[in-house]
Amino acid sequence: MKTSEVLGQFSHQYNWPDLFLGVVLYDNSLLHEHEWLQIRPEMFQHPVHQKLWAVMAPAGAKGKLVCPIWLSQEMSDDPDFEAAGGVRYLADLVDAGSEVRDLQKGLLDAVSQMLRGRPA
Repeated sequence: MKTSEVLGQFSHQYNWPDLFLGVVLYDNSLLHEHEWLQIRPEMFQHPVHQKLWAVMAPAGAKGKLVCPIWLSQEMSDDPDFEAAGGVRYLADLVDAGSEVRDLQKGLLDAVSQMLRGRPA
């Protein structure tokens, strides 16, 4: 099965930013291996994605473990995060990310979608 077909199976349930954030939460090494991507929070269209990335990226760049428990504590006072589902939302992201983590092309496709400004 082609990568695009595998990723297409997830698109009905998850959007590209969700998949991207989920893959990074599942495998923090991507925060180090793919620093060249230079993804900025404003590249995400949804405020909760922007806020999550604004916390995740700098922490990962400093070598901190970016896990759902830590991230939920960092975001606990944010109403957008709570409205998205809070820690349950992060668990869903990790679940989605774990299913596509081995598909490096999938990560790059998700980033490409974001950078081209396609709606999330």
